[in-house]
Amino acid sequence: MIIALNTGMRIGQILGLSLDELDFNNDLIYIKHQVQKSNYNHEYNMDKVIVIYNKAVYNLDTPKSQSSMRIVPINKDCKEALM
Repeated sequence: MIIALNTGMRIGQILGLSLDELDFNNDLIYIKHQVQKSNYNHEYNMDKVIVIYNKAVYNLDTPKSQSSMRIVPINKDCKEALM
């Protein structure tokens, strides 16, 4: 919640974060991935599937639009929440 409120990131973007996307030296987050809910009837790269629950598949993928791949500055509160 702290991360979302301080950065404006969507929940799927926060869930898709990995350590290599966090730059604590420069107080930045690089948004390169997000968790997306998809239909169960599609083919997926099973290395990227996070959770299968009922008929929903949650997979790790790049953001849907190029503008969603961005660099987000983080403040002290957000940095503490991530550490």
